Amino acid sequence: TGQGWALEQFLSLSDCPGPQHDLGVLELGPTGSLHGRLLLPEGLSPGGLCLYLDTPRSSQKARVAANGRFELSGLTPGPHRLLLAHRQELSAGLPPLEFTIAPRDVTRIEWDVRLYSQCDVTLQLERHGSPWAGCEVRLIPEAPRSGGNPTDWEGANIGTTDENGTVYARVPAAGWAQVEAVANTQGSSALVAPVRVHLSCEPKSTAIIQF
Repeated sequence: TGQGWALEQFLSLSDCPGPQHDLGVLELGPTGSLHGRLLLPEGLSPGGLCLYLDTPRSSQKARVAANGRFELSGLTPGPHRLLLAHRQELSAGLPPLEFTIAPRDVTRIEWDVRLYSQCDVTLQLERHGSPWAGCEVRLIPEAPRSGGNPTDWEGANIGTTDENGTVYARVPAAGWAQVEAVANTQGSSALVAPVRVHLSCEPKSTAIIQF
């Protein structure tokens, strides 16, 4: 309510004959608010993302602004869980955010979901100035993750380049990585020295890598 208190209407529900009585309004006590900021991988816009409370007694939702900020008000004091509506760039394993509301107070949080990002990347490999077709490509992140996150990765074979030297992949995170290429010539394979590249979640972006 406008006074920062939670009110809940309780009505009698009865199939028995006779008068029904309004049991009145029960005042539950002062409420609190949540002010937060959502941290997403670079290249992903938070604008329009939806957050909602994980509780059977509330349908409260919040839209995330373009700057990543969001607010929820009129929350009952105590523990709460916040969920983020699924988006394809984020892992389905993203756990809810747990926080606690104090009466007549504003709880401030930052929700960092960058560890749960998934990026569609396009790499275009060139060798001696020409498209490098038919080579196997492997990505190795420069900063391995810690904490037992379900999206941890130490490296990934992402595929073989096509006739234009292009390979597409979905990787767990943006950021700096080493690109290794394996040249397959005359029935033998040779690993070429890795090249450092910055992976971005920007749509339709292509990283051109010269060996």
